[in-house]
Amino acid sequence: MNQTSLQTTARWSFWIGAALVILSHLYMLMIGLPVSQMMGHAFLNLVAVVLMIFGWMKR
Repeated sequence: MNQTSLQTTARWSFWIGAALVILSHLYMLMIGLPVSQMMGHAFLNLVAVVLMIFGWMKR
């Protein structure tokens, strides 16, 4: 993977992670989050953090 491609992947990774965090929290605020969805929400946010860290470190 060349440097430009890696930077593009890192940029996309960061913004996808940010979108996951923002959208999941908007969902929580607008609709609410039943207890049955807590584990999914936590897992989704952990995936988003990994994407954002990857995007930040490879920029």
